[in-house]
Amino acid sequence: NGEPYSYSFKITEMEGSAKDALEKTNGFKDEVTITNVTDTKTLEEAFKLEYSRPNYDEEYTNHYYKIEEISGTDNDTKYDSSIYIVKVTVTNTEDTFNAKVTKVYKDYEYITEFDDNGNVTNKIEFINKLLVDLTITKEVQGNIEDSGEFEFEIEIIDDDEPITGEYDYQKRVITEEVITFQDKGIIPFGEEQPEIDETTQSEEGTLTFNEEGKTTIELVHNEVITIYGIPYDAKIKVTELNTDGYVVMHSINSENNQEGYEVTGKLDRDNTNIKFIKIIDIFLNLFLVIFLEISFTIIVPFHM
Repeated sequence: NGEPYSYSFKITEMEGSAKDALEKTNGFKDEVTITNVTDTKTLEEAFKLEYSRPNYDEEYTNHYYKIEEISGTDNDTKYDSSIYIVKVTVTNTEDTFNAKVTKVYKDYEYITEFDDNGNVTNKIEFINKLLVDLTITKEVQGNIEDSGEFEFEIEIIDDDEPITGEYDYQKRVITEEVITFQDKGIIPFGEEQPEIDETTQSEEGTLTFNEEGKTTIELVHNEVITIYGIPYDAKIKVTELNTDGYVVMHSINSENNQEGYEVTGKLDRDNTNIKFIKIIDIFLNLFLVIFLEISFTIIVPFHM
């Protein structure tokens, strides 16, 4: 989000073979914690490893290092939980003494890539994400009293992977009671107009996103739901279901209303607000009124 942060990392030398390291059953030979890393240059300097020739008797010696980020306490950040294991081979011959990265694993899977000269080209990358909120509002225009509940499906994909598990939310219903001129009597010219009394009812809980990154919610007129802690820049699709008999409009972050019951896009860094406006289809209701009137005329017998 453009603000400076510092992060901490841990590098652990693993005892035993690569198999031991990958199966997580190995002991820890040495461990170093690196704190207050603010940029790539600092991180590269912190992870600089040194080897002393007198300590090596064998021609080839392999070291395995586990590198991971230490999750911080910032609730607005999703910390990268990736685990890297790097194999470093130290060569000690009569003419040569050097150390070279020869294999790289990420999350215990082999990902090593080489250039034309046989050198490993992988970068050790940790990508943290800002966590933002998604707010969805429902408004009905027309027959509000009989409008009932409206169902929505939410789908969220982050880095081509569906988000899963539980996410906190807050629901609130905003009710407006307009005090009419009759309630206060005739208002003389120049006095303040009647105020609108606004009350809010709230509910908190968790939503569960399935393995496809989907969940469903229900909203009534003037109800708002905010879902917390979603990764910034995640792809979202919000679909209003069962829209028969209504014209559905929507807006994103208070931009101009557009017709449609489905919203797609990416979560903004300053949080994302989606509003669905459901308008009773005037033409459909007019057709029903005319149809009922015609039916009534046909059904009722004519008496002389």
